Amino acid sequence: MEILTEVFNYSPVGIFVSTLDGLYVDLNKKVIDLTGYSKDELLNMSVRDLIHPDDKDFANSKIEKVIKDGYSNFDVRYIKKDKN
Repeated sequence: MEILTEVFNYSPVGIFVSTLDGLYVDLNKKVIDLTGYSKDELLNMSVRDLIHPDDKDFANSKIEKVIKDGYSNFDVRYIKKDKN
């Protein structure tokens, strides 16, 4: 299990765990680096809060697939804290 913790913490890609409602439960440092938000800030937010408005419909359909099927693979644009 220690190796999975290391992969999670030091992955070069952002990895997060969320509830079915999209609330962040845990996230790695790369998510913090990519979004500009602190871990505490993100843990008080929903994944949907950061999705670019133009990608929300697409993301919502993919999130529903995750809830239904247990998995999905997709990319969306996120809005960083500094809005860039």
